[in-house]
Amino acid sequence: MKLQKYREDMIYLSVLRPQHWYKNLLVFLPVIFSLNLLDTGLFFLSLQGFILFCLASSGLYIINDLLDFKSDKIHPIKKQRPIASGKISKKRAFVLALIFLAVSVIGSIALHEIFFLCIILFISSTITYSVVGKNFAFLDAFLISINYVLRAIAGVYLLELQISNWLIVGIFFFALLLCFTKRKNEVVLLKSDSVSHRKSLKTYSKRVLHWSILVSSSALLAIYSV
Repeated sequence: MKLQKYREDMIYLSVLRPQHWYKNLLVFLPVIFSLNLLDTGLFFLSLQGFILFCLASSGLYIINDLLDFKSDKIHPIKKQRPIASGKISKKRAFVLALIFLAVSVIGSIALHEIFFLCIILFISSTITYSVVGKNFAFLDAFLISINYVLRAIAGVYLLELQISNWLIVGIFFFALLLCFTKRKNEVVLLKSDSVSHRKSLKTYSKRVLHWSILVSSSALLAIYSV
């Protein structure tokens, strides 16, 4: 019984994708680059912001999996996800997503009004991506990159500090680079099934992605140098 309970807990944990929470560490950038990392008050504020973004991210991952469960079934790796494999019912997953999103929104209201707006924009942008944006080349990469930027900006307003605008722009191009690299891997891995998995891959050819990666990495290097 204990083993079965452990397996069930691990399934619910996996649907939250805690391995992707590291993306929310961008909330800590302001406290790091402002050289206030040892300020316990500011660090604790950033930690609260990080937790709220993790809750929102997990809720949105579930929503995305609910929308993509059919296409995930044909993916060699994603078909093992709890919703696509049927290990978690869609109804339970939806309720879990609503709980996580509600807690993140309510918590952000109590924390800071501008931080709350960043959370709302983050949720709206991600849902827009899941419903519409992911089907269009470059729009999908743009929306994903905006979400990275929102994490950093939320950290800035939460602490009411200032950091270089170049850092924010650099985060955007770094996210673009990651996104284009991921799309290229999907084109190579899925081959003829790539369009069935993601409609935007119909436009993303290897040549287009090669130049997209080159441009975004060059821009990132230039911005980092500045």
